[in-house]
Amino acid sequence: MIRGEQIRAARAILGWSQSMLSESSGVSLTAIRRIEPQDGTPGATARTLERIEKAFNSAGVFFECSESDSVVRRTYV
Repeated sequence: MIRGEQIRAARAILGWSQSMLSESSGVSLTAIRRIEPQDGTPGATARTLERIEKAFNSAGVFFECSESDSVVRRTYV
């Protein structure tokens, strides 16, 4: 499950506003604003977090589940 800090980092990598993430993921802006400041796994449904993650994946940002919980942008050439 993605974490609040990963969501913030992924948005920064893409240069997305919270509104852009909301539009891309289909998750309400109110929900994004509530979820994002939470460190650790946010208090949101798994479906909501999956929709956010899928939006980032579609933009080329992927999450690695490891001790560092890193955010990676893949570039295909």
